[in-house]
Amino acid sequence: IGWSPQIIPSVRENKFHEMEYAIPAEAGPECFARVRERFLAKHAASVQWPVEYRTVAADDAMLSPHGGRASVTISLHQAAHLPYREFFEDIQPIFWEYGGRSHWGKFNTMDRAQLSAVYPEWDAFGAIRERMDPGGRFLSPYLASLFV
Repeated sequence: IGWSPQIIPSVRENKFHEMEYAIPAEAGPECFARVRERFLAKHAASVQWPVEYRTVAADDAMLSPHGGRASVTISLHQAAHLPYREFFEDIQPIFWEYGGRSHWGKFNTMDRAQLSAVYPEWDAFGAIRERMDPGGRFLSPYLASLFV
């Protein structure tokens, strides 16, 4: 246990897959306890990476995982050369039970309905996105599946 600059290296030479969810701060300890319980029961023998837990202040960005609420993030990792999908998909529903919002650049399987349920400004953002990019030029196939 310590401050992140002391315990997390700034250069990561080991490749890995990562899943990270932002949970409302007040639910963080309970959610973490459930993740830990599941991890120890089913995945400890096959995953040798730490589970990260950090606090993040609320912000006002429309689709920020921390928008409108103080959060904790819980991050899971698996070595890039090892299977990870079953591990992540087993833990992910726990995050959903607590209103978890996935990190936009990390593993998740949330669909449009799930995302719109946890982002209060989803529709407003979609309207702005449509007005600013009516042809979808800036949408990747993944983002198109969520916004078009």
